[in-house]
Amino acid sequence: MTKKKGIIAIIVVILIIISGAYYWYTKSNETKKDDYTLGTVARSNIGLSIDATGTIEPVNSVDLSATASGTLEKVYVKQNEKVTKGETLATIESKH
Repeated sequence: MTKKKGIIAIIVVILIIISGAYYWYTKSNETKKDDYTLGTVARSNIGLSIDATGTIEPVNSVDLSATASGTLEKVYVKQNEKVTKGETLATIESKH
């Protein structure tokens, strides 16, 4: 009887090893599978938006000075507006 129990024990150990190897093999193949997300194809416009903080520096800067003194009556241009040569920027109230 002891020889019979030994053979049964060996068969049980072999079955446990085979079932463990099968379980490990199937689990390792599941992690290797690629995951895909399916969707419909449609034409669309692509847009890009950027949010940033900081100081904006001008490309060109000009310091203005005047030889006449007085109070500004009217300013004809806005800040950062493009101007051309000879354009009147402001009028000064002159004291006669």
